[in-house]
Amino acid sequence: MKQVIIVTGHLAALKSTVASNLSKDLGIIVLKKDEIKEVLGRQFEWREPNQKRYLDYAAVRVVMELMEKILAVNESIILEADFCSADIDLLRIKCKRLNFNPIIIFMTGEVEALYERFLMRDKYRPEIHKLLDIKDIVEFEDTMIPYNPKVYGDDVILVDTTVFSDDDYRILMQEVNERLA
Repeated sequence: MKQVIIVTGHLAALKSTVASNLSKDLGIIVLKKDEIKEVLGRQFEWREPNQKRYLDYAAVRVVMELMEKILAVNESIILEADFCSADIDLLRIKCKRLNFNPIIIFMTGEVEALYERFLMRDKYRPEIHKLLDIKDIVEFEDTMIPYNPKVYGDDVILVDTTVFSDDDYRILMQEVNERLA
């Protein structure tokens, strides 16, 4: 059965870093929504902040289409994004319809730690990714939709990245490998 590793979760929870490391260590292609969003933004000459929603929507749809095409020739793929619950529903339905096995990794952490990470990285991110409407930790916390097993399923790998070490990554890698077997 084809495998779809879905790395999702809260802002600044190390989703992209973990997805890149898994890709390298497992030899699996990774599709990152934000990278696709950047390409789309350049292609369509993104200028307006209100267009970000449309770019997000389009990038997620591109990720889903590419997933299907890549799995026509590969056994596994990694998808990384802060997928909303509707996107997760669509992904799970699509995986079921195509007989793909989704392995969902939900990444989270303590609000204060994620907010500090968010502030540090946001300074260096391209303008297309900056979330100008987050002004303080309260607004940041409002973006943290609580993990809900009804949305993500009962077999999610839940990862707390408040403090995330090499040992924590090895444990995650071991669990992913077990699910891929």
